[in-house]
Amino acid sequence: MFSPQTNNLFERYAACQEADRLVSVCKKQNFNPPRNSFAAHGGYADKLTELPQPPKGYLLDASPNTCEVAMEWQNYCRREK
Repeated sequence: MFSPQTNNLFERYAACQEADRLVSVCKKQNFNPPRNSFAAHGGYADKLTELPQPPKGYLLDASPNTCEVAMEWQNYCRREK
């Protein structure tokens, strides 16, 4: 499992890169987060949801749940730069 809310700089960078990739795919699929979610309002939860870290050479699928989490991650990464 991984998340951008970590003390490890490399893990944070990898999570932010994955968020950018997933959000791009989600936007191509015309995904819109639910109106009551943090992602819909450009925010993120205090404790971000973790996603499974895929094995090397594999990518996470852009499902509705993964897209919502990735959008929150992207919001967090942009604010924490």
